[in-house]
Amino acid sequence: MSIPTPVFGLLIEYFETGTEGVVWALQQDGTAGYEGLIILEPGDQVDIFNHNGQKVYGGIIVPDYSIGARQRPGSTISQPVALGRWAHWIQSGFEPDVWAEYFCSGRFRGAIYKRA
Repeated sequence: MSIPTPVFGLLIEYFETGTEGVVWALQQDGTAGYEGLIILEPGDQVDIFNHNGQKVYGGIIVPDYSIGARQRPGSTISQPVALGRWAHWIQSGFEPDVWAEYFCSGRFRGAIYKRA
């Protein structure tokens, strides 16, 4: 089995009409728009770096769908809330706002190794 090639870029919160909450993603360096949009999925490996290039987290994506969950207004559906945003999931082992800060602040970069 070959080792996947990492994709590097800025960590972002992605949402548009119909997503019903933010999706954690990376905007690939040098590739604008949807072509450079890499969505984090269960099983992906992610490394997160601060503004000094220091690695602050590395691990496999394991979503937690219940931490920080609240019932959506006018709905029976509950989902996590982080930094005041509805989110699809939070990385297991993180507080919602801590995980969301990596993607919502515009200050963290990442390397994603997509699962096979």
